Amino acid sequence: MRTPRVAGRAVALVAVSLVLLGGCSNEPEFGSDSPSPGGAVADRAQSPGFAPSPAQAESVTTERSEVVTGRLALAADDPIETSRAVTTVVESYDGRVDQRSEQPGTDDSDPSASLTVRIPADRIDPALDEISATGEVVDVSISREDVTLQVQDLEARIAALQATVDRLRELIGQATSTQDLITAETALSERQGELDSLLARQRYLGDQVAMASITVSISTPDDAPRDDRGFVAGLKSGWDALLGAGAALVTFAGAVIPWVVFFAVAGAVGYGAVRLVRVARRDRRAES
Repeated sequence: MRTPRVAGRAVALVAVSLVLLGGCSNEPEFGSDSPSPGGAVADRAQSPGFAPSPAQAESVTTERSEVVTGRLALAADDPIETSRAVTTVVESYDGRVDQRSEQPGTDDSDPSASLTVRIPADRIDPALDEISATGEVVDVSISREDVTLQVQDLEARIAALQATVDRLRELIGQATSTQDLITAETALSERQGELDSLLARQRYLGDQVAMASITVSISTPDDAPRDDRGFVAGLKSGWDALLGAGAALVTFAGAVIPWVVFFAVAGAVGYGAVRLVRVARRDRRAES
């Protein structure tokens, strides 16, 4: 009967000690400036005796990680059809199209298309070669950002947090009082939330590294031949000229009207002044 009582006292003593230690602890790697209710138990779980295993430490990657982005400008007689060909090439490389927009040609604008594609980074070079073959390359730019340190930092923090979470679960199973259980569960909830957040960031960064992001813009070439012959073409040309002349006439009228109004007002004022002077002279003559 003494063993449970002694064990309970020992756990209570450890819990009190941990709470006192937790008040002096800080955890800058998790962005916390004040002690939390489960800080003591978390510190206990993160003590040197509960560090990540060698297997977890070795799991941190040492390979170079890069985020590949770029843009590619193409010229083609039919941008809409070319955008479909680009989509086919991307899908053949197990890629995907995240965004696609097409603008059919009108009387005032030429047709164009734009795509944002994601292609496996390790296959980006042959994929770009095939995409470039669908039209005439006008401009191409590829950049590679080294994110190796970010990847390693995330992996190390995740490994440490996972070890902490595992140890906290063990402490919950060994708790002999309600207070110990609540403290351990609170710490576990906090660390599990931090771990889930880091895992989400790791998944996002992993996707950025695994899949290159390329923006492809397609337009018609500047020297594309246009048919300016025939009755319809002549009618359109004449109508455009008429509209241009009308616009020029309206612009001229808009520029002249303010001056006409100004001179009209000035003339009216001057005419009124002259009339007043003449009337004054007549009155003087009549009086004399």
